[in-house]
Amino acid sequence: MTIRYVVQFAAYRDATTHAAAVGDALRLAGACEASWRVVPRANAASAQPTDFALLELATADEPEFRSILRALRSCAGVRRVAIDRSLTLATAAAPESAPPRARPGPPGVRERSPAIVARGASAAELLGAPSLWRHNHTGTGIRVAVFDSGLSAAGAMHIRNVESVLDWTDEAGADDALGHGTAVANLIGGSHPACPGAAPDATLLIYKVFTRAQASSTAWLLDALNHAKGSGAHLLNLSVGGPDFLDAVFVDKVRELSAAGIVIVSGAGNGGPLGGTLLNPADQPDVLAVGGLSANDEPSRIAAGLPPRLARFSARGPTAWEQPSGGAPRWKPDVLAPAVRISAPGADGECAAHTGTSFA
Repeated sequence: MTIRYVVQFAAYRDATTHAAAVGDALRLAGACEASWRVVPRANAASAQPTDFALLELATADEPEFRSILRALRSCAGVRRVAIDRSLTLATAAAPESAPPRARPGPPGVRERSPAIVARGASAAELLGAPSLWRHNHTGTGIRVAVFDSGLSAAGAMHIRNVESVLDWTDEAGADDALGHGTAVANLIGGSHPACPGAAPDATLLIYKVFTRAQASSTAWLLDALNHAKGSGAHLLNLSVGGPDFLDAVFVDKVRELSAAGIVIVSGAGNGGPLGGTLLNPADQPDVLAVGGLSANDEPSRIAAGLPPRLARFSARGPTAWEQPSGGAPRWKPDVLAPAVRISAPGADGECAAHTGTSFA
């Protein structure tokens, strides 16, 4: 049995210093050298100070296993020892719905064409961004870190300001095979003439933290979050879908970045319509949870001047954090935006309709 653990330290040091501290603690405890190793992390954060080491344990001897964990937790400077957990991209349970049948609108209202319904409406169109652009609010000077599945070469052609594209996974390269990250990046800072993003002059820092299998890990995210903090990001868009808010090292890292003044935005999740379905980190108090509206799915309702409704798939509160202690839950999401058939370039660079709170 092989298990990886994140050994979190109270202070930032270079990776070799933390690795040496872990090794010294385990040798002092008499742990067999063959039963453990500190995993090297060759990524863009390796040259920066870090606050954790990644330890791999391979032993079937339970007493030795427990002895190793005790030795680590009693090591000077160690804040926490936690399993390196698996996380998934927040894409599940938001299938593309079929284009709605034409319904008569009120007199004098022009129905949307079938072509527009099929490709969806752009984020800029739905959010009224052009009215802001006329006042020079185009995202200039805003640095946005996009934590997702990477960016395809074809999708990158429609983004003016991509400062970096970095891979934090165990795959080779930061190309986006899924198209999810490409769509999200273009919704934020794209300039495709047929499906522009909301802030075309924003500077994007692309972090590939999910594989083509939509998988990630705590350690990958911690390294990427540390790098984003040091890169001067103002806003961080995080498409992580994890139900487990007890992943303490990840939760603490999100809090750390929020306390440093970085605005963290995360899709609420697509597990609705039941309550208590919010994903982490959207359920954290210091994270802006974005829920999905069905505005693009109800053209006649909108044309009649009625407000859009919460999309059935959009996750919602109450939060579960407070239940163990008997505290009062919080109600989320914090903000709502259209999330049904939102048009943005996919992996092939062509406009396509996307549905889910990741695209809200």
